[in-house]
Amino acid sequence: MSKEKIIALVEAGVLLVVGILFCFGLATDVLSVIVGAGLIIAGVVFLAISFVGTKSLLTNVGFGGGLFLALGIYCLVAKAVGIIFAFVPYLLIVGGSIIILDGIFGKFVNKHDVLVVFIIKLVIGIALVVIGILLLTVPEFAQAVSIIFGITIILLAIYAIVMILLDKDGVKTVTAK
Repeated sequence: MSKEKIIALVEAGVLLVVGILFCFGLATDVLSVIVGAGLIIAGVVFLAISFVGTKSLLTNVGFGGGLFLALGIYCLVAKAVGIIFAFVPYLLIVGGSIIILDGIFGKFVNKHDVLVVFIIKLVIGIALVVIGILLLTVPEFAQAVSIIFGITIILLAIYAIVMILLDKDGVKTVTAK
């Protein structure tokens, strides 16, 4: 297995852990600490992955790590995890739409995605968009936003792992080069 795939699997593993942390948040103060610590850890890991993989912090992964680090510090200091959760529905809708478009472009424009990959992208993308819309429109969903977001992150981590393992040629990985 190539170095890029190993780094991408580590990234997906970090996402999986962050998703699990989101799922177990019970109270706002505890959740702020758990989410803050999880985001800080994820940020530091992403920054380390960026540096180890490219010898630079100025990569997509490095910038993502910086964003996670800043959000984690904010959660710990301001104990305002609710503000971040208010952003989640929009994040899910946009992220799901991007995955759907990537699947369509990959299958029909670039003609490089196999049918299984296209279906996986379509299902995950539609699920994210639907969850985002439900979070905006159904109050019961909004009450469970941390659990729903945690499950969503877990699904994205599983998606990343499947995509990495299906990529036999090493053409495309999650990490920046």
